[in-house]
Amino acid sequence: MRIDDQLHIDTPEGARLTLSLAGPLPRALAYGIDLAIRGLALALVAIPLMLFGRGGMGLYLVLLFFMEWFYPVLFEALWQGRTPGKRMMGLAVVHGNGAPLGFNGSLVRNLLRTADLFPMFYLTGFLVMLITRRAQRLGDLAADTLVIHAGKRHLSLKASDLEHYHGERGRRGAKLPRGFQNVDVMTVEAR
Repeated sequence: MRIDDQLHIDTPEGARLTLSLAGPLPRALAYGIDLAIRGLALALVAIPLMLFGRGGMGLYLVLLFFMEWFYPVLFEALWQGRTPGKRMMGLAVVHGNGAPLGFNGSLVRNLLRTADLFPMFYLTGFLVMLITRRAQRLGDLAADTLVIHAGKRHLSLKASDLEHYHGERGRRGAKLPRGFQNVDVMTVEAR
């Protein structure tokens, strides 16, 4: 990770937040996962709806509309800024000041996905992400949101597991789970 990919925010309380900004590739992969989930859900619903003729087709189109527009909004608002794809990729959406994302912010950023889509394949959103300092697409700029790497923040170990972290073996990080192989600080808390 480059230093440019990090955003430092000083809070009024004097604490410094360091957010790791997500670039186009992890965001595209998360979108692809979400697209596959929505496609699978719609395909599973389409089969029984075909039995209802034109009424089933109308119901399917209403469901398609809601899945396209409100799937990301509801998940981001209810799952701390994460859709299933973002969760799998270790990403989250937050406000520009690092605060958790709310319903309004999620609604604004996702309604502007259409503008990011033009002229095709999210080209406008991709170019805007490359130009902006905080890797934001048009929807993110309008809602003042950021997509950040927000994976697991801590790891709990048993006392017997600590023997693997002593000496050279621990410094190499080979015994650490994926995502924890670059450890700056490790503290032991007595229970």
